[in-house]
Amino acid sequence: MKYFTNILYGLICAGLVQAAELKVLEFRELPSDYTAQSIPVLDMDNNFCAALRVEYTKPVPLSALEKIYKTRQTEKGENYFFFAAREKALTLKSPGYQDLVVNAPGGGFKPTKVYYLYLQPVGDIVFDVTINAAPAGSKIMIDGKAWVGPTRKMTPGEHSIEISKEGFITSRETIKVPMQPVTFNFALSKIIEVEKVVTPPPQPTPPPAADKITSKPAGLPSLEAYDFSLKMLSCKATPDNKIIIRIQITKLADDDRELNFEVSTRIFDEKGREYAQESRTIGNKEAHRYQTLNHRMIAGVPTELTLTFADIPSAVQTISLLELIISDWKLPFRSFPVSR
Repeated sequence: MKYFTNILYGLICAGLVQAAELKVLEFRELPSDYTAQSIPVLDMDNNFCAALRVEYTKPVPLSALEKIYKTRQTEKGENYFFFAAREKALTLKSPGYQDLVVNAPGGGFKPTKVYYLYLQPVGDIVFDVTINAAPAGSKIMIDGKAWVGPTRKMTPGEHSIEISKEGFITSRETIKVPMQPVTFNFALSKIIEVEKVVTPPPQPTPPPAADKITSKPAGLPSLEAYDFSLKMLSCKATPDNKIIIRIQITKLADDDRELNFEVSTRIFDEKGREYAQESRTIGNKEAHRYQTLNHRMIAGVPTELTLTFADIPSAVQTISLLELIISDWKLPFRSFPVSR
């Protein structure tokens, strides 16, 4: 009795882990098929192939473990797989579904013959999704529900995500889970607290000399993520309608690290308009829009990154979001002024 219970429990667990399957509704040899037999296909031994014609109750991507010499898809969504007739079985694969083994009928597959397979995808497919958020201890909500991770199974498609932590700006985005395991990395920006200044009574003081007056950009954000400190030094507009952003990056941990400064970094202005970067410079290296830029960050050594964005309207006063893409990190800098 105990042995039977263990077997039953194992079968139930296996069903929970791999609930999605391809169910065979019909499998038979067709008397003829003009689409497949009008252009015969040869295998590596110069023998005529057999063909498998597949239809579905709903379409899914399909491939075979065995060697397929040719595939063909019709306008009606029918898929043809041409394979060596000597095969004893075909193993069909689709992401998220259990493999389906289609055994040859009695007597085996026959050259030039076409076999019809009608499939019904059953169950929801899920994939491993890993979500990393900095700083540690951030609260993550997916589709309104708390995320317990970092890795869980999710269905492919779009999902809403909200990441929050006291003292940091809450991030709300939409992520798209592909038909494969995936990792998402997020980093929150610190809330910049503006100190209240008590203005003392005016005192009769002489005006400063012109060469003594200095100005310092206010409200420029900074953040720490993945053992790096990123401090924005300036955001300036130029007369030729460009915006140049300077960021000081310091590796906080003791080890060095090679980083890739991606071409997909972008900014959004106060009206939600998006601008791609024209060029980027790190240390003594420079890359233009579609060029690769890699740089080794030395531990404890502040290194300046300069981002240049072109064709910016002169009326732009604020950058609502700088989405800085470094390697596989998406680092947001929000709501900072443009100086002129």
